[in-house]
Amino acid sequence: IDDIWLDSKPNTQKHTPKDFYNLLYVGQIMKRKNIFNLIEAVSLLNSKLEEPKYKLTIVGGANALEPDYFAKFEEQIKHLSWLDYKGKIYDKDKLIGLYGISDVFVMPSIHELFGLVYIEALSQGVPVLYSKGEGIDGFLKDYSVGEGVDPNNATLISEGVLKILEEKDTYTEFQHVAEQFRWKKIIEIYKRIYTDNE
Repeated sequence: IDDIWLDSKPNTQKHTPKDFYNLLYVGQIMKRKNIFNLIEAVSLLNSKLEEPKYKLTIVGGANALEPDYFAKFEEQIKHLSWLDYKGKIYDKDKLIGLYGISDVFVMPSIHELFGLVYIEALSQGVPVLYSKGEGIDGFLKDYSVGEGVDPNNATLISEGVLKILEEKDTYTEFQHVAEQFRWKKIIEIYKRIYTDNE
């Protein structure tokens, strides 16, 4: 990932009222990103309360190959007071600001190859909710940085969010994981590989 993520100090003193939680999604609005199950999961969390206390912020634009999906997304979010759709954001400083006020990064994708956004979230000290059995799961499951869930089950997604919030002090290896993605370190590893094989 870009050094700006790793050089930006995470906000360890997040000002989050006890009765309000910020959930953040960053990625394209497309079918395999499983947006509707995520929205349903947050809706389930809020449905048990008199006032919604789980706010979902979504950053990302439409996939050009799935215009109908994006249109359905726009229609579905019209009346959700707890969902804040930001559209596309390319400015990394603005994205870092959003991560800085977020309690959980949520992207329970289906068929995710890896997803560097998870690493960007971790670089900012934000625990991540991801899908079991997908690309990032094989890498993250050995670290205390978040929870893997069944992406096809909105109830299990919502339970994963609750677990992260309830056990947030147990997630501690954010920087250790993120630093492995610093280009300088990656270059050194490749140089050693080629040097050792000469």
